[in-house]
Amino acid sequence: MTSITKGETKVKQEEEEEKKKEKEHLSVSKKKIDKQEKKNTVMREQGDKEKEKQKQKEKKKKKKGTQIKGEIQKGKDKVASIYPPIPKSMDDRWNDFYRIQNYSKITNVYLGAHISAAGGVQNSPTNCFNVAGQAFALFLKNQRKWDSPAFSAANIKQFEQNCKAYNLDPKFILPHGSYLINLANPDKEKREKSYASFLDDVKRCEQLNVKLYNFHPGSTTGLCSLEEGIRNVAECINRVHKETSNVVIVLENSAGQKNSVGSKFEDLKKIINQVEDKTRIGVCLDTCHTFAAGYDIRSYNDFDTVMNKFDSVVDSTYLKAVHLNDSKSDLGSGLDRHENIGKGKLTLETFKYVMTSKYFKNIPIILETPDVTDDESVYKYEIRYLYEMVVKPSGEDS
Repeated sequence: MTSITKGETKVKQEEEEEKKKEKEHLSVSKKKIDKQEKKNTVMREQGDKEKEKQKQKEKKKKKKGTQIKGEIQKGKDKVASIYPPIPKSMDDRWNDFYRIQNYSKITNVYLGAHISAAGGVQNSPTNCFNVAGQAFALFLKNQRKWDSPAFSAANIKQFEQNCKAYNLDPKFILPHGSYLINLANPDKEKREKSYASFLDDVKRCEQLNVKLYNFHPGSTTGLCSLEEGIRNVAECINRVHKETSNVVIVLENSAGQKNSVGSKFEDLKKIINQVEDKTRIGVCLDTCHTFAAGYDIRSYNDFDTVMNKFDSVVDSTYLKAVHLNDSKSDLGSGLDRHENIGKGKLTLETFKYVMTSKYFKNIPIILETPDVTDDESVYKYEIRYLYEMVVKPSGEDS
């Protein structure tokens, strides 16, 4: 009996110890669970706080965005008071157009703007007329896409009819090349892609019976010398001359950005020297780019000195067009930042020189200033303002 009792007692003790261990284990587990639950609660609370914080941030951002939009609209309303809208009456538009046309005949200066071709190339002459332009530039296709639909026969016919209807001479039309084109690129495959777009643009000019085509020579991308980049551009121009019949290729001077080709007059001349058909090559001088590239054109005399240099280096007979822009950036900055006339670093003497110098007669002079009005009426204002710097409203020279 004693041995059985001892055995039972031992078993009972072991069971109790096992229960005790299990209880301790459960207690530890519960503590861990409680601790984890507490941690999870803290994390949830932090998450909720973060979500609320983010929500408030978004709300604040939205409010700020609304305020900014309001400020922009106020700014546009203020601008609209400076730049009157395009008249609704066609009689008023024609009166404005004839006034500016008369100024162009007095001065032999043909001012216009880079205007919208939204809805089709045939709309661009109408948009030019609306701002009383005597010249205009346009994109022949989406300037930021490689592929664009071809012109329809109706597009072409309507374009020509609208030019005639609004007394717009095709010799003062200056189409602008795609921003994607880089004929200086040393990468042959990429250069060929650019060339295909370049050729397509020039053929579109021929379809519209337009004789000028302006483009940016491009960039070496830092992968070849300037001389090689110049050679690449010239070779592409020679190729396009062989594949088309009469369009004059117009090189636009660059602002001097890193690796760009054509910021110096000497670079433009080197390209021209390598072009075989000299009758189909020319230059468009952008006043903002010229200034940014280091040529001081702020005074009448300084601008005249720069143009005399252009004549001696390049030959002024190659000057086929002008992009007329003020500059947000400083002399020699290398930055292409256009500004509205009279609002930037250039001076009224700069623009008076363009309006009176022998170098700028009978070529398209195109405004590419910011369209701060959203309806292009700023161009109408700037065109009239520039003409009336040198011609009195009565039509007499000032």
